[in-house]
Amino acid sequence: MIPGSSLGPRWGHFGAALLVLLLGTTVSQANSIRNPSFEDIPGPRQGEGFLPSEWVVLWCCPGADTYSNDGSYGLLPDYYGNFPGVEAFDGIRWVAGWSMVPESFGQHLTTPLSPDSTYELSVWLHAALRQDLAHPGSYEVGLAHDETLEGAVVLGQILPFTNDSDSWQERTIHFVPPSNAAELPVLFFSPIDSGEGTAYPGIDLVSLHSPPDVAVPERHDAGALELRVTPRLGTRSWDVAFLLPSAGPTEIAIFATSGRLVRGVVSEEMTAGRHSISWNGRDSAGSIAPSGVYLVRLSHPSGQRAQKAVVLR
Repeated sequence: MIPGSSLGPRWGHFGAALLVLLLGTTVSQANSIRNPSFEDIPGPRQGEGFLPSEWVVLWCCPGADTYSNDGSYGLLPDYYGNFPGVEAFDGIRWVAGWSMVPESFGQHLTTPLSPDSTYELSVWLHAALRQDLAHPGSYEVGLAHDETLEGAVVLGQILPFTNDSDSWQERTIHFVPPSNAAELPVLFFSPIDSGEGTAYPGIDLVSLHSPPDVAVPERHDAGALELRVTPRLGTRSWDVAFLLPSAGPTEIAIFATSGRLVRGVVSEEMTAGRHSISWNGRDSAGSIAPSGVYLVRLSHPSGQRAQKAVVLR
């Protein structure tokens, strides 16, 4: 549903800090997304909160909105001054979700994703043109048990469009589904802002593939050193799970790409086995870490593991 003038001023919340791997591979595999350009509709219908065929509103209402250049379904681009003059990237339609709620949407996957594969997800994003909604924004992407987002697992965060552009911009992420992916048949998109203000990002031409030319990250035996960093949906925190093959001094620290230590999270003797901690996204001084790329590094006598994270506020 559109955040209209009758609803008063809207201010965005800080976006969740999320793990993202950005690659630029072009693929020709079959798209796992049905109705990827939002062109198929159940029939002519005008108004807010309607989605094209195969797409569903998730978690709560009001729902995301469909824009049609010909006005045949959903809204015209100039409704409330949100996308005046914008043309769909592919076809005549696109969808936009408001980050304030957030207005999540998605679809039920025909075939569950495999935890043994690396997937590539690409989308095209366009900023809203209305001033109070034109802040940088994007979408969290994840899997859930059902349309209430029960058991939601965030797979990654699409980097936002640049706020100085009035054109469609492609964004791509790669991810490996969690081990319980077979129990999570709903793929969701949840709009977020970057902390500068409320966002209402347009999205078009969604593609999901498991390309053969993307290497599957090495999976270690049960007795090897392991690290998994998972962002918590809708928060600024991470869960850091790790497996130690033997007892010994263990360190987990957050580094900037420059090599600067942002914060030490763990530095102690630990027993062999599985452990988990959380990091609240703050630096050693207790301040919220600024937007940027960080490295979560696990150090142990048996070796090191690291995962890259992109933080958006």
